[in-house]
Amino acid sequence: MSLAPKIDELRQFAKNHEPIIMCFTEAWLKDTVDSNAISIEHYSLVRKDRIRAQHGGVCIYVRDYIPVTVISEYDSDDVEILWCKLRPRRLPRGFSYLIVATVYHPPTADDALIINHMTDILSKIESSMPNAAIIIAGDFNRLNIKLIVNQFRLRQLVKFPTKGERTLDLILTNLGKFYQSPTKDPPFGLSDHFTVIVSPNIRQRSTNTKKSISVLKRNKGSVEALGRFLSNIDWSVLGSLSTIEEQSNYFGNIVMVGLNLTRRLVGRSHWPVSTSILGAPGLDSRFASRCYTKVFTSSQFSSHTSTKYFVFFLLPYTPESMTHAKQ
Repeated sequence: MSLAPKIDELRQFAKNHEPIIMCFTEAWLKDTVDSNAISIEHYSLVRKDRIRAQHGGVCIYVRDYIPVTVISEYDSDDVEILWCKLRPRRLPRGFSYLIVATVYHPPTADDALIINHMTDILSKIESSMPNAAIIIAGDFNRLNIKLIVNQFRLRQLVKFPTKGERTLDLILTNLGKFYQSPTKDPPFGLSDHFTVIVSPNIRQRSTNTKKSISVLKRNKGSVEALGRFLSNIDWSVLGSLSTIEEQSNYFGNIVMVGLNLTRRLVGRSHWPVSTSILGAPGLDSRFASRCYTKVFTSSQFSSHTSTKYFVFFLLPYTPESMTHAKQ
């Protein structure tokens, strides 16, 4: 689309719409074009210019509050694909990274070459970053992407023509359910490709501030039974786990087993609480987070100390329990 002559229009578009990520193909950039000349306020720019011939090239703009790194080991001079790793503040549950790639596959390019490259890189991502979210966007021309989509369980989101009567500009992702159907905007300048815009689904906020939850009956027998159960657990295993997430999962699973063995449910009560980090009935999330932090920042995992803190997870929030937890 020859980016430099359209930069003022692009800056105005970014100001009006505030997109998080913008991917461009056929940027026509060379090393003689300084990145400052095509900068956009509040955005970081990463680019891959075509070296051996005219035109071509791809680039990505990312909001400057999101860390972005070019994955140089994925780069190949044989294809025009720019691979980046992003760490947004928030991602859907189960994802830790966002891999974004911008593709330009010219009509005369070797189809097998780019398919093999994408298969190789996506296989590496699948093995080294199995919890990565993936977005691959760009001009694929007539490339058959069925193999890529099926093998790596991706969805192609664009369902309308993007140049004349042909759908050449595609978006492949494993985040399809989190986005609305793409929309079509007019081209920038004299470009012959429409602008494709994808927006996230809007999450509806619940107007109900109270939740109906089961509350554990607080009696001496049930607390003592859980205490005996937890005292017999080998908590030294926690020290062998390498991450807080692994420790949290182990800890939560053990506590929930103990709860299932010892709890007695008495009807339903309404508590204005959020879901706790362990999902334990009657647990206020503020109290849970303090206990969780104290347990996992302590270097002592004796049965006495551990049981003392774990039993707190049985009790609903009270000022007295919070005071005790601070000690």
